[in-house]
Amino acid sequence: MTMHDDQVDVTTDIVATLIQEQFPQWSGKAIQLVSSTGTVNAILRVGNDLSARFPLRLADAAEALAVLEQEAQASAELAQVSRFPAPEPLALGKPGAGYPMPWSVQTWLPGTVASDADPSGSDAFAEDLAAFIAALRDAETRGRLFSGESRGGVLAHHDDWMAKCFEESKGCSTCPGCARCGAIFGSCHARVPT
Repeated sequence: MTMHDDQVDVTTDIVATLIQEQFPQWSGKAIQLVSSTGTVNAILRVGNDLSARFPLRLADAAEALAVLEQEAQASAELAQVSRFPAPEPLALGKPGAGYPMPWSVQTWLPGTVASDADPSGSDAFAEDLAAFIAALRDAETRGRLFSGESRGGVLAHHDDWMAKCFEESKGCSTCPGCARCGAIFGSCHARVPT
């Protein structure tokens, strides 16, 4: 079953072929699909130290390449400003083996995905997250603007959408933190002067 009408099929066989043809130095490594909550990329582990990301939605190859190049540059910049490890971009692959778009390879970071079952009660995690956000806030933007759907802009402009999301998600999440977050949002929103 697919999530998108224009979804592109990505299999471990396709990935193995692409790696063998384009990056023979990494061929022969075990390839495993990574379970993820993401909806626009398939992520596959390549051995123990690499991951490959494949856009799932069909797009013009040149446009997809431009996005991947921007993501690689952003990842490299993130690694420079964060005291925490970040995936390092290693290569951009070309279409082939039945996959119609460019794709990327980066380092794999071992660890646990932050979820409601992991750091929700951890003061250390909260402090690390705050330090990470502070580092991002202090990072030089080099004159770039971050706008677009759900990027940049005035947070208050997202209030109606956030309220709708919290309302519609009541009862469908097993995450106690989500309900608390929605309640906090509601109480803060009620105090904002109009």
